[in-house]
Amino acid sequence: MMRLVVDTSILISSLIKQSVTREILLLPFMEFYLPEYACAKL
Repeated sequence: MMRLVVDTSILISSLIKQSVTREILLLPFMEFYLPEYACAKL
């Protein structure tokens, strides 16, 4: 399992448009860490 720290702005921008970043975020073997407040806003 690969672990990755995700910046909130990267997370939001990947949800807005189709991109390579979105494809990476959707890989099943990735584990992400992001600030708690980012999850509260989604």
